[in-house]
Amino acid sequence: MPPTVPEPLRPSTMPSKPWQSIHIDLCGPFPLGESLLVCVDACSRWPEVEIVRATSSEVIIRRLQKIFATHGLPEQVTSDNGSNLVSREIEDFFSSHGIYHRKVTSYWPQANATVERFNRTVEKAIRTAHVDGRDWRKALDTFLLNYRATPHAMTGVSPAKIMFGREIRTKVPEISKSEKSETLGSALARDKRNKEKMQQCSDNKNRSTPSTVSEGDMVLLKQPKSNKLSTSFDPNGYRVVKRHGSSVLLQRVNAPAIMRNVSLTTKIENAGVEQFTESSDEEDEIEGQPVTAEPAVTVNTRPAMMRRPPVRMQDFIT
Repeated sequence: MPPTVPEPLRPSTMPSKPWQSIHIDLCGPFPLGESLLVCVDACSRWPEVEIVRATSSEVIIRRLQKIFATHGLPEQVTSDNGSNLVSREIEDFFSSHGIYHRKVTSYWPQANATVERFNRTVEKAIRTAHVDGRDWRKALDTFLLNYRATPHAMTGVSPAKIMFGREIRTKVPEISKSEKSETLGSALARDKRNKEKMQQCSDNKNRSTPSTVSEGDMVLLKQPKSNKLSTSFDPNGYRVVKRHGSSVLLQRVNAPAIMRNVSLTTKIENAGVEQFTESSDEEDEIEGQPVTAEPAVTVNTRPAMMRRPPVRMQDFIT
């Protein structure tokens, strides 16, 4: 089975204003059972983090209400397909507040990269505090203050500057700037340039090529390996019902439709012919007659070496 080739990277477009679109996720659990509800604004990259002991939909809704009371209601919320993030209670909450809930493709965390990247950063900060013997909860507040005040690598502007139009004061001495501060417009332009560079580097590194999978095709879906003998792909094929960008809606008989990234699929060529089945020990038959396998022919690719006995053996008769 040929390896799947990733699709070219599809960078998202930075929203034109703060808190228009946010990404949410759960991070943890940590040693004492706490988890983090993380919200990151897709425009400013401003993070909001709530420490929670339970991760039920009810708890998530209460914490989101608290965050929205400070920053207002976003137009769109993006999350993964965790059961506590796509429950009926969550959907009703978003719907009643006029918020569009965008759910990313399953098994493709790259689609929620805005919050996934921040999760890795905050986990590293918490791990460092724990190793140093500090209370990570207090260290989290200090980390958030500094993160919000530091220019972001993608925009070149601090999350606070884009979010509130001003810098926030920290313990780090502020260096006065004679030049005019960068505006949201320049941050948008820089974000676009950096994403284009990131896309080019990623596509070159992964040798990405656009997938030819389209509606009506039969495909195999990559599956997690449960043991050493597990195959990389589910041997039962799916039919592509719909394709939208890099996501495909897959369907097979007597099973619900599922949405996956097209990079996790491989197209079955000549789908009308039986393929990808284990070879049988019995001989195939055509019209009732057994097919006789022809004997294998060994082809020498270079002249045979002439072998001569050692000199000490020449006196012996063989």
